[in-house]
Amino acid sequence: MRLHLHIVNDEFQRLGLTARLAKGNGYFFFQSGEAEDWIDRTVGRNADVSFIWNGRLEAHAVWETEFFNRSVNHIYDLGGAVPGGLPETHVTRSPSGVLVDDAGNVVKAQYALTSDGADLVGKMIGRDPRIGMYLIRVNGPITQIETDIHGLYTDPGDTWSGREVRYARSSCTGGRLSVLLQTDANLYKQDQLVTAYVKGRVAGRAQVPPASLARLTVPLVPGPNNVCRVRFRMARTLVPAKVVAGSTDTRPLGAHFLRFDYLP
Repeated sequence: MRLHLHIVNDEFQRLGLTARLAKGNGYFFFQSGEAEDWIDRTVGRNADVSFIWNGRLEAHAVWETEFFNRSVNHIYDLGGAVPGGLPETHVTRSPSGVLVDDAGNVVKAQYALTSDGADLVGKMIGRDPRIGMYLIRVNGPITQIETDIHGLYTDPGDTWSGREVRYARSSCTGGRLSVLLQTDANLYKQDQLVTAYVKGRVAGRAQVPPASLARLTVPLVPGPNNVCRVRFRMARTLVPAKVVAGSTDTRPLGAHFLRFDYLP
């Protein structure tokens, strides 16, 4: 049975709730009502929450969050200006990881709100999984965790790997890493096998079909200097110029690494 938006919203109304469900681009979200002020209800309306914008969310998520939550006092753009002309302050990551404004002042906050693409040092105390929004207790300078990824080809927008990919996360206290994988049906006619290693041991494997996506999720284990490392190994690589008619691409290709998602 398919549930339609009007059925869900009619049930909310019957229960006396003001929340309304709406459809976004590939996901659903609450457009109004009890769910919108989840940040205020988590930390209180008088708390100091800073929104760290990195360009990964749709603009309406920022507008609605700022409108319905009085605790959101500042918006800092780490990935370009927020669409819509909201007051904001441009920040960058310093070599130490601390965010600073254009004058070099350290950005501090009690709490920070961010999307899944801007990992911050602190304790996660709330999240909106529908759109990948996280609320972090910071209580001081806002520090972005550094992640290094090696083994992907460097052309802009290219997500192809070679035989091996290495991932490292600084200031790491654990959690999980989930990668979204894909190949190409024109190149691979059979499944690709991707194996993940943590501290030299197999931590997980994924079969990547030629025409669909696959997820591989592995634990993150802190090592020396609190760095978590994961090594991904492709079972094989193929060269398009040798397999695909008319191709001039001579790179050995393993798999597309479309996303690296940190899960607390």
